[in-house]
Amino acid sequence: MTSLLIFLCFSTVSLSTQSFSVYRLMPKSQTDFQAIQKLYKNATDHDLNFWKTGKDKHGFWDVMVERKNENFLMDYLQNNGNISYIRTIDDVEKLISKHENNQTLSKMFPRLWDDSSSGHYDFHTYGSYQRMTDWMKQLVVKYPKMVQYISIGKTTEGRNIDGVEIGGDSRTKKIFWIDGGIHAREWAAPHTALFFIHQLTSRANEPGIKKLLEEITFVVVPCLNPDGYEFTRSSTNPHVRLWRKNRSKMQCRKDIWGRNRCCRGVDLNRNFDFHFRESGTSDDPCSEIYQGPAPFSEPEAKAVRDALLSQRYRGRTDAYITLHTYSQIWIHPYGHKKDAYPGDIKDLYEVGKKAAQALKRVYGTKYVVGSGADTLYPASGGSEDWAKHEAKVKFVYLLELRPDEKNWDGFILDEKELIPTARETWEGVRVVAEAVLDRIVAAKATTPKEAPKARGFRFGDGTEGSCFDVRHAFFGLLYFIRTVEGIHNTEENSAFHNFKLIRINPETENSVKYLRSLYEDPSPYELDFWQPPTHIGAIVDLTVAPSDAPQFVKDLESKNINYIVAVNDLSKAIENERGSDAFYNPVAGFAYDKYNSLDEIHSEMKRLKKEYPTMITLIDIGQSHENRTLLVMKITGKRNPLGSKISMWIDGGIHAREWISPATAMYIAHELILGYDNDATVAKLMDHIDFYILPVMNPDGYEYSREKNRMWRKNRSPAKCHRSTFSTVCCAGVDLNRNFDWFWASTGSSSDPCHDTYHGSSAFSEPESQAVRDFLEQNTPEAFISLHSYSQMWLIPYGHRKQSYPQDYHTGLRPLALRATKALYELYGTKYQVGTGADLMYEASGGSHDWAKGQLKVPYAYLIELRPKNTMMGHGFLLPEREIVPTGLETFESIKVVADELVAQFVEPVIRAKMSTTTVKPSIPPYRRGYSIIDTTTTEPEDVPATRKKFPAPTTSEAPTTTTTTEAPTTTTTEPPTTTLTTTTTTTTTEVPTTTTSEATTTSESTSTMDSDFNATVVLPTETYPPDVSSGGSTTTTTSELTSEVAVEEETSPPVKCMDYGDYCRLWGVLQLCYRDQVSKLCPKTCDSRCAFAS
Repeated sequence: MTSLLIFLCFSTVSLSTQSFSVYRLMPKSQTDFQAIQKLYKNATDHDLNFWKTGKDKHGFWDVMVERKNENFLMDYLQNNGNISYIRTIDDVEKLISKHENNQTLSKMFPRLWDDSSSGHYDFHTYGSYQRMTDWMKQLVVKYPKMVQYISIGKTTEGRNIDGVEIGGDSRTKKIFWIDGGIHAREWAAPHTALFFIHQLTSRANEPGIKKLLEEITFVVVPCLNPDGYEFTRSSTNPHVRLWRKNRSKMQCRKDIWGRNRCCRGVDLNRNFDFHFRESGTSDDPCSEIYQGPAPFSEPEAKAVRDALLSQRYRGRTDAYITLHTYSQIWIHPYGHKKDAYPGDIKDLYEVGKKAAQALKRVYGTKYVVGSGADTLYPASGGSEDWAKHEAKVKFVYLLELRPDEKNWDGFILDEKELIPTARETWEGVRVVAEAVLDRIVAAKATTPKEAPKARGFRFGDGTEGSCFDVRHAFFGLLYFIRTVEGIHNTEENSAFHNFKLIRINPETENSVKYLRSLYEDPSPYELDFWQPPTHIGAIVDLTVAPSDAPQFVKDLESKNINYIVAVNDLSKAIENERGSDAFYNPVAGFAYDKYNSLDEIHSEMKRLKKEYPTMITLIDIGQSHENRTLLVMKITGKRNPLGSKISMWIDGGIHAREWISPATAMYIAHELILGYDNDATVAKLMDHIDFYILPVMNPDGYEYSREKNRMWRKNRSPAKCHRSTFSTVCCAGVDLNRNFDWFWASTGSSSDPCHDTYHGSSAFSEPESQAVRDFLEQNTPEAFISLHSYSQMWLIPYGHRKQSYPQDYHTGLRPLALRATKALYELYGTKYQVGTGADLMYEASGGSHDWAKGQLKVPYAYLIELRPKNTMMGHGFLLPEREIVPTGLETFESIKVVADELVAQFVEPVIRAKMSTTTVKPSIPPYRRGYSIIDTTTTEPEDVPATRKKFPAPTTSEAPTTTTTTEAPTTTTTEPPTTTLTTTTTTTTTEVPTTTTSEATTTSESTSTMDSDFNATVVLPTETYPPDVSSGGSTTTTTSELTSEVAVEEETSPPVKCMDYGDYCRLWGVLQLCYRDQVSKLCPKTCDSRCAFAS
């Protein structure tokens, strides 16, 4: 007994001479986040071991550091913005000894005996790989008809990768795959997999387990990385115990100091062939996430691939679960990129949610459900993503087990938590198994029927290579049945009971053509396209009536079009949209966190006018078809004594169903009004800018969407009729955003009064668009912003045709849009794409923002598609009320950026010019952001108004965009912008307002030419902010991927020389040019102290 005790003591002796600590880094800004990312990328050069990485500026980073390197870490954090941190583990090795060598605990509880008389396994402790395999072999002896021992391959060091099949040797059963231990240090993963084996075998006669085993064969491989696992068990030295990779042969590289560093191992969960070597991986062999030289370069990864694609398992595997630690997350594919999901994401998410709920019921442990990229960080080459995409497994999940990120023990899970972890996880896995069983039962219940053979006809979709579907021959009759007697049918369906929201990801050109035919032509189905078809990989949202849903879904399946039923009952989703939970207090009786009626909105505007009479003016600019008022709120501060004021226009609610738009417009007004006395930035903007806000441009349609038809889009103009094949059909409404006079009725609109994009009988045929036109022609603003939803896009003119841009697209409109979306992103991390509507979405003529830029010559005109993003999991138009305030707050941040640019470009130069006529002539530093300024020696007369024509357009060194039209009567070629600082330049558009067919457009940014065919593939000059930081910068993806992410070209500023204002600071203060350290924007902080003091 004495010798045994001596052996146990020596087995835990540390080989390390230095202690290790773990720190939690807590970024508070995007700058902090990027600094930590940089540290992470160079972690091996500084002997840092990151246990956990944060997905954004709100996430935690856990890093283990040797005591001798702590000073470097502390200095780095302090020198990079004083990044916050806490020490979570003082001595990692002591924690290992405490949690993983607790022999007392196993004596306090009886062993969990398997009902085999020949063996047992102690589930209270971590076991060796040999102990695992010995126990599994004993199970085969005990349950010869139920358990079969398997070996799927060998490791680098020659160990067998062993597991068991449970459920019999039937080749007709579905396969449920479970593996663990792909990362060596995650000891709880193999242990939990073994516990699953114990549950399936020892409880096989229980009705629930028995039912599963009758239909499913469970394949469990507890430890995919036995070399790495055994290496971590060889010492309590943290460098060894926290080893992550396999034990592949040594590879060498030079570090940042030129030293030769040689390291072993590959991260097996970056070695699978799915977007290999893209995000969340490294080419450094010493990195914890080294992906290896090639996909499946490692024998362990090959073994999994070969097993799942073997004749034995191919086509039979319906579930794949891989166990990891830590964070308590139930992860579904895909993990290589944010907002990227498989076509059946609805099924994956619902089953994952149910599994997490079942798990929680055991001990109350909470799991987050989502993709790895959305919940943790983007990482490519994962086994779960490969299993879903390449092995075609239905239910695929990666489980990050206990503890959660708030627990500081990380990978060193206390042995007393092993059984609770395994027990609760088993309940979640059972939910997935029952989902597989449900599919099996459903498949058996469905008897395949032979398709009817047409006599003399072949069925198809009308595209090349098939005959026309005879159902389309009767579309006129079906259309008549649904729409005769005007809009009667629309009102009957206003409740949307059992209407389905179908979300489609077209992966082929034929799929896009088929969907486009349903959108553009009269359809045999009752469909409402929320997001129309544009190109391969672009999500298409549409609703379908319950009577048409079964046949429509069959059509999609017959054409192999990938889809999900995002909402089974649209009426319930509409009810959920207007939830009862509020997270923002209403202001003075008006609920800014709710969707309000038109009367409530107008009443609030009138209340604000009464409370702030000098700040607010209400303007009635016209009446709608049903005589509702188009009420504009003018918000302004005190007039600048030396400069004429400029203006900004903001409208919302042009499309009735886009409720978040009026809500956001009202929230912007709210922030301006309350911010004037509380925020120096807002005060300065309002002192120079008159804000004109029209919250609801389509009041009739908005109220109709609230009272009768939630999905109504158009205004409520009287019903117009047209002759179809079998009848005369009458429908009400015009799409107001197709009714403006910019290439009216050319692209992306319809002459069918029953279509959602009906452009009206003529440009400005509608009183609502007329009212806006008449007002803006008399009060032309410097900026025009129209709020829409949904897709999270910042759209720049022009939208009527692809690759058609104003002359100042690259020098003014786009750079400002990038800065605005950057400010928006900084608040909540919401990503917006930047580009034209035609390039990002679809061609559409007659839009208000295009008219504002092209005809009215507004310098900055934008259309903002608000939340949510158009993804497979988005809410579409039914954005929950809980997101109103976040949407309003982040959008206001972007509006401030635009407003600040207006002041900088159109107000401050006038003030400086007028100051030059006084006896005091301050020295002015070069203007910011790369824009030219008027020579300060030039004197402006006092009576010159501050209009956009008095100041030079932004200059650029880029080659001008040239677009030449090919049709008579007009041919227009843009002239290059001037580069002379003192010369006034008027913006020239690349288009004339006439329907044309453009030739290829060549720009310095777009190297692909636009084919005359609608479906040509092009490289789009668009951006999204921010770029994918996980992959080291911006990324460009193909249109075949689920969501497009496009490259960002960062705007650069010329170097700014600081100048001392000296005696002129007091004058600057008087002229309000020192608000919010305004001078700091022009020069370094050290130069403006007197000015800031004077203000």
